[in-house]
Amino acid sequence: MISYIDNHTDSQKSYRNILAYIIKKGKTTRREIQQQTNYSWSSVSSVVAVLINKKHVIETDSVNRGVGRGTSYIIPNGEKLVSIGVDINSIGFSLTLIGIDGTVKYTSKKPFEIISKEGMINLVYEMIDDAIKFIDDRYVLTSIGVSCQGKVDLEHKTLIQYPFCKEIVNLNFKQLLE
Repeated sequence: MISYIDNHTDSQKSYRNILAYIIKKGKTTRREIQQQTNYSWSSVSSVVAVLINKKHVIETDSVNRGVGRGTSYIIPNGEKLVSIGVDINSIGFSLTLIGIDGTVKYTSKKPFEIISKEGMINLVYEMIDDAIKFIDDRYVLTSIGVSCQGKVDLEHKTLIQYPFCKEIVNLNFKQLLE
């Protein structure tokens, strides 16, 4: 059973959770989605139909198992699904928008000129906002990740100390991105 925490409406949660399951699984069926996510058959069918219509997933490889309608596999559409990666280091900030198929869709770089915690946070937000504007209706954002030099508390997802700015201590990127 896969569960996801989200602060959206129930229909938005089911949409995101089913899409997340398909991305994670790679190739699945409606029945498997229903069993693994505990959504009803009608919810799964409705959400998958919307995902196919929006071209977020593709229906492929129909398998006929005898009598009745065949079963189709559902796979993520690598051309539409993207992730944002932000890298912060002593040289500067870089952002890459990459498809799940590995293709780079967008990049952005900014030199390191940060002198405060707020300046660093604002620059990360600005870069992500620019990427989201680029995404528009062309792509579907599936995740955002931030990598950074310094001491990190993985359990709490917090940057404890950043070596290039003494003011940046205990910065929780997960909380900021949510």
